[in-house]
Amino acid sequence: MTTNLAELAALVGGEVSGDDQLIVTGAATLSAARTGDITLADSAEKLLRLAHSAASAAVISKSLVYQGLPTIRVDDVHAAFAKIVCRYRPRRVAPRTGISPRAFVSPTAQIGADVQQERTLHLVQST
Repeated sequence: MTTNLAELAALVGGEVSGDDQLIVTGAATLSAARTGDITLADSAEKLLRLAHSAASAAVISKSLVYQGLPTIRVDDVHAAFAKIVCRYRPRRVAPRTGISPRAFVSPTAQIGADVQQERTLHLVQST
C-alpha cells in the first residue's frame, strides 16, 4: 500500500513540512526504517539519529525544529504514529476456531483463583 505524505497528514491531523507528495510505502521505528518508510522522532536526540536513518519521512512534535527529511508535525507523536502504523498494518481478524477435537484436559486440572474466564468451556472427559 502506498500513500503520499499529504494523505497521512490528513489522517493524523498534522502539518507537512517538505514534499507533501512524497510516496510512503510503510512505517517503522527509527532503527528499522528503510527507504520509503515513515518513522517517528519524539525528541531532539532522535532528530540527530534521523539524519543517519534510511527513512524517507518522519512524524515529529510541533515543538521540535527540524531541517532535513519531509515531516508531519503533530501535537501527539505517538498517537499519530500509531494511526499511521495501523494504516500500513491493519489489525488481522482471525476467525475463532473453537476447541480442537484433539484437545485434552486432565481430569485433575484446576483453574487458578486469579484467572478470569471469558467464556465457559464444556469439558468432556475422554474414555
